[in-house]
Amino acid sequence: MANASAKNGHRAENGNGARNDKARIWGGIDLGGTKIEAVIVDARGDVLGRARHPTPPTGGPSEVVKELYGTLGEAAQSVGIEPAKLAGVGVGVPGSVDANEGTLSHTANVAGGWDAPYPLASDLGDLVGGKVMLGNDVQVAVAAEYKLGAGRGHRSVLGVWWGT
Repeated sequence: MANASAKNGHRAENGNGARNDKARIWGGIDLGGTKIEAVIVDARGDVLGRARHPTPPTGGPSEVVKELYGTLGEAAQSVGIEPAKLAGVGVGVPGSVDANEGTLSHTANVAGGWDAPYPLASDLGDLVGGKVMLGNDVQVAVAAEYKLGAGRGHRSVLGVWWGT
């Protein structure tokens, strides 16, 4: 089933720009109930820049997308790069994620909460001008620990997270 983004000529997890593989610099965003933190990282995973803003307490998904973009833009500006020049942006979000559709739903603790699927990847991708991928915040945090952190070299890892 095609979604609105696919009808507009791009996949849900892509903005309307193409991936810039030559940049080898990525953006990462952690959306929480009280804060949004964005980082700019190089190919080794070293953090080059970061910014942190409060999560909008109300306003729903459209306000969240604006603040995600503003936070990412500030982090990118701190290292002299425009968000459109990033190879891609990964966003860890609380709630239910449909990665194929690029939607987020059931976000009780973000901007007043919303239940219906919202095309966050597509809307943020339109602002960024490039690829945006969504993942559940706890799942991406555990995956990062497994690959880069305390779980590196082990066959399995268990992560337990408390949130806002």
